[in-house]
Amino acid sequence: MKDEGKYQSCILFINKALGIHKDNVHYYVVRAEAYIRLCDFQSAILNYKKACLMAPSNEEYYDRLAFLYYFQGQSLFDQKLYPEALESFSRAAEMCPQNVGYHIRR
Repeated sequence: MKDEGKYQSCILFINKALGIHKDNVHYYVVRAEAYIRLCDFQSAILNYKKACLMAPSNEEYYDRLAFLYYFQGQSLFDQKLYPEALESFSRAAEMCPQNVGYHIRR
């Protein structure tokens, strides 16, 4: 719980920075990582999607986004939300077709 406030403060700071520097892809990545620490996978996914749009040649962003879809799928699966989990697993597999693990879960 102690770290939660740290990550929320980080997000607030980055929100302010993005108000000034909207074209800085690094801010979206850092904010996504803070959301991951808070287990807010949907917000992390949205930020990595933005990073992918801003830097389409950066494969690391796409790989991280695919992993987030996979991780979100596992979380949904554990909650017995099977259709939603399948959708997340499918997105991960589409983004990284070479990753066999993503296809197995799908």
